[in-house]
Amino acid sequence: MNSYRTSTWGDEISLEYGKSLKGYQNSNGKYQVFGSNGPIGWTDKPLCKGPGIILGRKGAYRGVKFSEKDFYVIDTAYYVVPKTDLDLNWLYYAIKYHKLGEIDDGSPIPSTTRAAVYVREFDIPSKEVQVKIGNILKKIDLKIELNNQINETLESIAQSIFKSWFIDFDPVRAKIAAKQEGKDPELAAMCAISGKSEVELQQMAEDDLAELRATASLFPDELVESELGEVPKGWEVKRFEDLLDTLESGTRPKGGVSGISEGIPSVGAENILGLGIYNYGKEKFVPYSFFEKMKKGKVQDYDVLLYKDGGKPGEFKPRVSMFGKGFPYEEFSINEHVFRIRSTKLEQFFLYFKIKSPDILSQLASKGAKAAIPGINQNDVKSLYISCPTDNILEKFNSSVESLINLILKNSLESKSLAKLRDSLLPKLLSGELDVSCVQDEVA
Repeated sequence: MNSYRTSTWGDEISLEYGKSLKGYQNSNGKYQVFGSNGPIGWTDKPLCKGPGIILGRKGAYRGVKFSEKDFYVIDTAYYVVPKTDLDLNWLYYAIKYHKLGEIDDGSPIPSTTRAAVYVREFDIPSKEVQVKIGNILKKIDLKIELNNQINETLESIAQSIFKSWFIDFDPVRAKIAAKQEGKDPELAAMCAISGKSEVELQQMAEDDLAELRATASLFPDELVESELGEVPKGWEVKRFEDLLDTLESGTRPKGGVSGISEGIPSVGAENILGLGIYNYGKEKFVPYSFFEKMKKGKVQDYDVLLYKDGGKPGEFKPRVSMFGKGFPYEEFSINEHVFRIRSTKLEQFFLYFKIKSPDILSQLASKGAKAAIPGINQNDVKSLYISCPTDNILEKFNSSVESLINLILKNSLESKSLAKLRDSLLPKLLSGELDVSCVQDEVA
């Protein structure tokens, strides 16, 4: 610690108030808007130049975020302006390490005030050491961010296949158009499925072409009327009630789970965020003895998890997630605010994307908003009708996206390990327990 100097936060940084902003939730602007706990929307004009640090000011959850690009901060958060020559990456991790977002002023509404922050002392290493510490931690976060971007791309690919096959019926419509024009329907469907032209198909390897041709042959060349509008010939309209094997919510011990800091994780609505997405630290726990006796709510690989109740009166926004293959945990359960859903007739990957499709989510949102207490029950889910493809098309879709889903979960597990590494390094690096003065930048 010999190379460290002691100072106060007020001498080193200024916490500047954000400004109120309207319409950011529905904006398509290119500048990200931050609130007390992170990104909340977009806008056309930034408030701050990037890179920059955002510190939550009001609310139970006051996060610390870093923005590489220009950004906007609303009035529930601060943006950080250094007063001295500090490395911005190091400063970001120093703010997290010293937990400035957890400082309360004692008011009824939890908040972090400048006065409470500015008087606190902390130790600051040389600029050279700051840069090295910032680089080490930043590289871990960049890898986590890259994994998240890859996962978004992988899910987008799977989502596009689902939409093309089961919402827009592209292979079927391609066959219909080809028949009307006197062309080869099978070839047209192959182009629709692969996104390639006929010339590009000719350049494909023979095995890949044969597999594509087999997939195209599974789709009919006719649409027929049904209760849900036009559907491919041979497909059936069925209720979820006739397709689901499992539809159940979890439970908690009598008296709740407050004060239990270890055991089996019990996942609630706050972590139903999407495929392979999970915020560690927000879950509660149930005792292992309780988990062993649970008859409902134990999560299995590829379970579809649906947020089922909560929200403002007259408003309900269902969310869907899927976990598995050790992510987020080897063993865990859900609480009473989440449905666990399985179907051997549809299989889990089709089921996930079907429940996530706009038509199903909008129906669930409508049902949930009408309830006295916002939310949905089992009958709301069971009563939904869907167009059910033939078994061979279902099998083909599920096998086609399985590798994408597994890679998403694998990346998520890697990010979990990286975050654990970062969190274990953070206090050791920031306190000076680990000396990085001799570390080469390339190694860092």
